[in-house]
Amino acid sequence: MKKRRTVAALVLAAVALALCSVRPEALAQSRRPVARRSSSAVEHAHESTGLFSYMTVERAMIAVCTERSNDPLGSAPIDVMQARPSMDVDDPEVVAGAERAQRLLPLAKKYAIASLRGLATEYGVPAWRVNAAAARMQAVTQIEPDMDLRDNAIVYSDDARTIYFGTIFLIGLPSEEGMISVLAHELTHLGDGPRDLLHPLFDLIGKRASNLTGLEITGRRPEELTCDVVGARSVRSYIERAPSNDTVARRLARGVEHNCVTEDETDEYHLSPRSTLRAVFAVNPALARAIIGGTSDDTGSTSIKRYQPSRVTTSPSRAAGTHPHHRLR
Repeated sequence: MKKRRTVAALVLAAVALALCSVRPEALAQSRRPVARRSSSAVEHAHESTGLFSYMTVERAMIAVCTERSNDPLGSAPIDVMQARPSMDVDDPEVVAGAERAQRLLPLAKKYAIASLRGLATEYGVPAWRVNAAAARMQAVTQIEPDMDLRDNAIVYSDDARTIYFGTIFLIGLPSEEGMISVLAHELTHLGDGPRDLLHPLFDLIGKRASNLTGLEITGRRPEELTCDVVGARSVRSYIERAPSNDTVARRLARGVEHNCVTEDETDEYHLSPRSTLRAVFAVNPALARAIIGGTSDDTGSTSIKRYQPSRVTTSPSRAAGTHPHHRLR
């Protein structure tokens, strides 16, 4: 028994000596490391989110154009309006369209200003810019039909009280939702004004849409896109406060369905109509989900780059009265 105890003691001593010879770093490395997501896993998560957003946007575009084709009050696509013959300002349909635009102008001002305030908050643009733009927008009081403008609407920086509508455009927007969208668009142009008050917001929305869609959104295109975003958001605000027997999806579609063209052409100022539709939904996925039957009430404003005054670049200032804002080509 004594011999066995001696052997056991020798074994324990040997083990203790071996443990003492091991460096502390080696013992530390034997611990299980804390699990962390690799950079590749994070990137994959972003890719999955982007894929989902892309699918949602494409489904929403199909839904909008399907609604338009089945809606008695659906807006005429831009290329269809362009193919129509000019109409006189005294035509009964034109007169009715002008009266509808004039009647809806106060509501369009209200919702466009509210939409701009919301966007400024989401994107971190200083409130004073929107306040100054809102004052200009509130000053608009007149709708003026113009046969020569055909399927366009125009505002001038030296005439801050009037929105000029082509006669074909007036009859191509038979719904209140479609008209409010275009009015809000033009009001946003006027709000920007000769001081480029809203250009920081234009730049941020343009960059975000470009990152999400891969579209080239430069020059005047960020401004036109932002005006479309304001128009779509204004329609949503209007729908929330004006009940109707029509479905929400159909009414939301009316605000953007003039982009459901067959000839998807572009110019130096605008994205093509279908690219515009894609970009509007990309920066506001909640709108896309609402149109395809989603129930989310969020604004889709996550991961928005904040406003940095030192990094903002604006386009050259426009001489008063020489560069009208064109709603469409």
